[in-house]
Amino acid sequence: VGEGLPLARPDLLPMVSAYAGWYLENVAESLAVEHVVIGDGYAGRLEHGARLLGDGKVWVVDAKTQDRKDRKKFNHYMSWALQLGAYAGAWARNPDREPIAGLMSVVIDSNPNNGDKPMLEAYVWPQPWDYYHGLFMGALRLWSEENDYKPNQSLIC
Repeated sequence: VGEGLPLARPDLLPMVSAYAGWYLENVAESLAVEHVVIGDGYAGRLEHGARLLGDGKVWVVDAKTQDRKDRKKFNHYMSWALQLGAYAGAWARNPDREPIAGLMSVVIDSNPNNGDKPMLEAYVWPQPWDYYHGLFMGALRLWSEENDYKPNQSLIC
């Protein structure tokens, strides 16, 4: 990865290489990359809609970086799952798309020790995607109420 290409941030090459390795070993097909999705009162940019090699199903995938410091494991934050659930809910609004099998956060160590290859973990969120979408919609309703937010429905395609 990156051979012959000028890099603005060569320090990022180990993380990019780690993700590229995961991608080559796990992704059969990229269906969407940095794809704008529109939900009910929200919009966002889906990082990766992918058909995985293992099960042949569609997954919503988001890469995260994290400095593990001296921990042996990565932390997983519920806000990540809600973000993925929001993307999945917006993606699923199109009836022509295949069902979503699940949500995955690919976490890459942003500070490997002694120049080691960065650790990478593909974390599968344990609940169905619509569970996290429901939590996101509840949080959105609360935020909308507190901020007097009323989306302009005429702008939604």
